[in-house]
Amino acid sequence: MQKQARSLQRLAFASFIGALYYVLTLINPLSFGIYTFRVSLLLRGAFLYFPETSIGVAIANYLANMATGKLVFGLFAIIPVLNIVFGYLAYAIARKSELLAALTLGVLFSLVVAYNNALLAHIPFVVALVPQLVSQVPLTVAGWLLFRQIVRRA
Repeated sequence: MQKQARSLQRLAFASFIGALYYVLTLINPLSFGIYTFRVSLLLRGAFLYFPETSIGVAIANYLANMATGKLVFGLFAIIPVLNIVFGYLAYAIARKSELLAALTLGVLFSLVVAYNNALLAHIPFVVALVPQLVSQVPLTVAGWLLFRQIVRRA
Protein backbone atom coordinates (compact mmCIF):
# COMPACT_ATOMS: atom_id res chain seq x y z
CA MET A 1 0.00 0.00 0.00
CA GLN A 2 2.84 2.38 0.83
CA LYS A 3 4.44 1.74 -2.57
CA GLN A 4 1.17 2.61 -4.33
CA ALA A 5 0.86 5.83 -2.35
CA ARG A 6 4.45 6.77 -3.21
CA SER A 7 3.80 6.04 -6.90
CA LEU A 8 0.68 8.21 -6.85
CA GLN A 9 2.62 11.03 -5.18
CA ARG A 10 5.30 10.89 -7.87
CA LEU A 11 2.65 10.82 -10.61
CA ALA A 12 0.89 13.81 -9.07
CA PHE A 13 4.20 15.68 -8.80
CA ALA A 14 5.06 14.93 -12.44
CA SER A 15 1.60 16.16 -13.47
CA PHE A 16 1.98 19.32 -11.39
CA ILE A 17 5.41 20.09 -12.91
CA GLY A 18 3.99 19.52 -16.39
CA ALA A 19 1.02 21.80 -15.77
CA LEU A 20 3.26 24.49 -14.29
CA TYR A 21 5.61 24.23 -17.27
CA TYR A 22 2.66 24.67 -19.63
CA VAL A 23 1.33 27.75 -17.85
CA LEU A 24 4.74 29.40 -17.42
CA THR A 25 5.51 28.84 -21.09
CA LEU A 26 2.25 30.29 -22.34
CA ILE A 27 2.23 33.41 -20.17
CA ASN A 28 5.80 34.35 -21.10
CA PRO A 29 5.92 36.34 -24.36
CA LEU A 30 9.55 35.31 -24.90
CA SER A 31 8.74 31.58 -24.94
CA PHE A 32 8.40 31.32 -28.70
CA GLY A 33 10.54 32.43 -31.59
CA ILE A 34 14.09 32.05 -32.77
CA TYR A 35 15.52 33.65 -29.62
CA THR A 36 13.62 32.34 -26.65
CA PHE A 37 13.78 32.75 -22.91
CA ARG A 38 11.51 30.28 -21.12
CA VAL A 39 11.38 30.73 -17.37
CA SER A 40 9.68 27.33 -17.35
CA LEU A 41 13.08 25.77 -18.09
CA LEU A 42 13.79 26.12 -14.38
CA LEU A 43 11.50 23.13 -13.93
CA ARG A 44 13.95 20.88 -15.77
CA GLY A 45 15.96 20.88 -12.57
CA ALA A 46 13.41 18.38 -11.25
CA PHE A 47 14.64 15.80 -13.78
CA LEU A 48 17.80 15.29 -11.73
CA TYR A 49 15.80 14.06 -8.74
CA PHE A 50 12.49 12.93 -10.22
CA PRO A 51 13.02 11.65 -13.78
CA GLU A 52 9.32 10.96 -14.26
CA THR A 53 8.75 14.73 -14.26
CA SER A 54 10.31 14.70 -17.73
CA ILE A 55 7.16 12.93 -18.96
CA GLY A 56 4.93 15.70 -17.60
CA VAL A 57 7.19 18.34 -19.14
CA ALA A 58 7.25 16.46 -22.46
CA ILE A 59 3.46 16.53 -22.68
CA ALA A 60 3.31 20.17 -21.58
CA ASN A 61 6.05 21.17 -24.03
CA TYR A 62 4.18 19.64 -26.93
CA LEU A 63 0.85 21.16 -25.89
CA ALA A 64 2.41 24.60 -25.31
CA ASN A 65 3.93 24.56 -28.78
CA MET A 66 0.58 23.49 -30.26
CA ALA A 67 -1.27 26.21 -28.31
CA THR A 68 0.56 28.90 -30.25
CA GLY A 69 -1.43 27.98 -33.32
CA LYS A 70 1.77 27.12 -35.14
CA LEU A 71 2.40 23.73 -36.58
CA VAL A 72 4.89 21.68 -34.63
CA PHE A 73 7.35 20.43 -37.19
CA GLY A 74 11.00 19.62 -37.61
CA LEU A 75 12.84 18.76 -34.44
CA PHE A 76 10.17 20.52 -32.40
CA ALA A 77 7.99 17.50 -33.08
CA ILE A 78 10.47 15.22 -31.29
CA ILE A 79 11.50 17.58 -28.50
CA PRO A 80 8.85 16.07 -26.20
CA VAL A 81 10.51 12.68 -26.68
CA LEU A 82 13.91 14.27 -26.09
CA ASN A 83 12.58 15.73 -22.82
CA ILE A 84 12.06 12.17 -21.61
CA VAL A 85 15.34 10.79 -22.99
CA PHE A 86 17.41 13.74 -21.75
CA GLY A 87 15.51 13.75 -18.44
CA TYR A 88 16.41 10.15 -17.65
CA LEU A 89 19.96 10.70 -18.93
CA ALA A 90 20.33 13.69 -16.59
CA TYR A 91 18.98 11.60 -13.73
CA ALA A 92 21.62 8.94 -14.41
CA ILE A 93 24.44 11.50 -14.69
CA ALA A 94 23.23 13.21 -11.49
CA ARG A 95 24.09 10.08 -9.52
CA LYS A 96 27.74 11.01 -10.16
CA SER A 97 27.57 14.79 -10.49
CA GLU A 98 24.46 16.95 -10.29
CA LEU A 99 26.22 19.99 -11.73
CA LEU A 100 27.45 17.97 -14.71
CA ALA A 101 23.92 16.63 -15.21
CA ALA A 102 22.42 20.14 -15.21
CA LEU A 103 25.06 21.45 -17.60
CA THR A 104 24.62 18.46 -19.91
CA LEU A 105 20.86 18.91 -19.95
CA GLY A 106 21.15 22.61 -20.80
CA VAL A 107 23.71 22.04 -23.54
CA LEU A 108 21.83 19.13 -25.14
CA PHE A 109 18.60 21.11 -25.37
CA SER A 110 20.51 24.15 -26.63
CA LEU A 111 22.03 22.09 -29.44
CA VAL A 112 18.71 20.59 -30.53
CA VAL A 113 16.71 23.82 -30.42
CA ALA A 114 19.50 25.80 -32.11
CA TYR A 115 19.78 23.25 -34.90
CA ASN A 116 16.04 23.40 -35.51
CA ASN A 117 15.99 27.20 -35.36
CA ALA A 118 18.92 27.42 -37.78
CA LEU A 119 17.03 25.24 -40.25
CA LEU A 120 13.75 27.11 -39.88
CA ALA A 121 15.19 30.63 -39.98
CA HIS A 122 17.97 29.91 -42.49
CA ILE A 123 20.60 31.33 -40.16
CA PRO A 124 24.03 29.94 -39.28
CA PHE A 125 23.99 27.32 -36.54
CA VAL A 126 26.31 29.35 -34.29
CA VAL A 127 24.01 32.37 -34.53
CA ALA A 128 21.15 30.18 -33.35
CA LEU A 129 23.24 28.36 -30.72
CA VAL A 130 24.60 31.28 -28.70
CA PRO A 131 21.25 32.64 -27.47
CA GLN A 132 20.11 29.11 -26.65
CA LEU A 133 23.21 28.47 -24.55
CA VAL A 134 22.81 31.85 -22.85
CA SER A 135 19.23 31.08 -21.81
CA GLN A 136 18.96 27.30 -21.50
CA VAL A 137 22.14 26.49 -19.57
CA PRO A 138 21.80 29.10 -16.79
CA LEU A 139 18.08 28.39 -16.36
CA THR A 140 18.69 24.64 -16.17
CA VAL A 141 21.49 25.10 -13.62
CA ALA A 142 19.32 27.51 -11.62
CA GLY A 143 16.53 24.93 -11.75
CA TRP A 144 18.89 22.29 -10.39
CA LEU A 145 19.86 24.62 -7.53
CA LEU A 146 16.18 25.30 -6.81
CA PHE A 147 15.21 21.63 -6.75
CA ARG A 148 18.30 20.71 -4.75
CA GLN A 149 17.04 23.01 -2.01
CA ILE A 150 13.53 21.58 -2.26
CA VAL A 151 14.81 18.00 -2.00
CA ARG A 152 17.10 18.81 0.91
CA ARG A 153 14.27 20.44 2.87
CA ALA A 154 11.78 17.65 2.19
